[in-house]
Amino acid sequence: VKGFELAGADGVFHAATARIDGATVVVQSDDVAAPVQVRHAWAAVPECSLRNGAGLPAWPFLQPVK
Repeated sequence: VKGFELAGADGVFHAATARIDGATVVVQSDDVAAPVQVRHAWAAVPECSLRNGAGLPAWPFLQPVK
């Protein structure tokens, strides 16, 4: 799944890989040891591929990591 980035406590975002595991998107980056924030499609012209069951693209979002 394209279009994800992770940030640690320093607030610097790095490109991340993502995969869908059931109803969960698992996101990781070798550049972020302890992620605190994740964002998706956070660019003027984002390259992203996350879609819902109807095939509609996911909105850009920024949220804390759970």
